[in-house]
Amino acid sequence: MDEFREKNLLFQFLESIFENNTDNSSINKIEKKLFEKLSTAENTDFEAVTDLIHELCGEIKYSYFLYGILAGNVIEEFSG
Repeated sequence: MDEFREKNLLFQFLESIFENNTDNSSINKIEKKLFEKLSTAENTDFEAVTDLIHELCGEIKYSYFLYGILAGNVIEEFSG
């Protein structure tokens, strides 16, 4: 196993997870939009809320799909 390649793969995996836990992540941005829509309860546009919920679910699925690929690469690399 190439030590540089292993470290690079682990770094990429950890960096990807960290990026999606910051205030600037796409998931966080959608959450903020959704919260803003829901905080105005009197005039809530439920069609917009539904669209944001779908968008949020899609973004979460996509992020975890990428985590799965990266995790698979890490496992494969360290397994032999």
